[in-house]
Amino acid sequence: RELFSPFLFALSIFLCLLTTGFVLFQLIEDCVRFHIPFQVFMKVVLFRLPEMLYYTVPMAVLLATLMAVSRLSGNQEVLILSLTGMSFYRLSLPFLAFGFGMALLTILVNETTVPSSTFQARQLLHTIQTHQPKLPIYQEHIIYKEMDASQLKRLFYAQLFDGTSMYRVTIQIFEQGQLKELIHAQQASLGGKGWRLFLGEL
Repeated sequence: RELFSPFLFALSIFLCLLTTGFVLFQLIEDCVRFHIPFQVFMKVVLFRLPEMLYYTVPMAVLLATLMAVSRLSGNQEVLILSLTGMSFYRLSLPFLAFGFGMALLTILVNETTVPSSTFQARQLLHTIQTHQPKLPIYQEHIIYKEMDASQLKRLFYAQLFDGTSMYRVTIQIFEQGQLKELIHAQQASLGGKGWRLFLGEL
């Protein structure tokens, strides 16, 4: 009970700070440039929240633990519990259990919710910026080209996309219109910082 209230307080503070710094500033700039509707703006923010939770939950647990211990110590409750014979390990057990549970929850969110929600946010922005239709959940033979001014920068091909991962991926990287690098991978999955390639070769 001592941990829960400061944890919610710390989580809300850190979530607001990180969302403002890493999501809202860039998103507001995109809204001005591409005239993004308010509904799309809110959807992108909501889709990015799981990613922000991945970073804020550990910090919130740490701050909540410090605040709870400080309060218990300030009210002399730690001293009283020690005088009644409670060991340090028994006193620290709720903090360890709470931290371990939040760590498992964070890992679960990062492995299940973050990739798909981040992809949906980027897909919404891509649709608004390029006026290209969104990819369906399942699609075969995906081709995407990235242009730099009037020159081709990257050419991306995937044989299959299942909603979260792409399979049998080929990426061609160009410099000044010339092919400089060719990457093959059996699988590509969307992580918190971009696409991760597995079983690949140059």
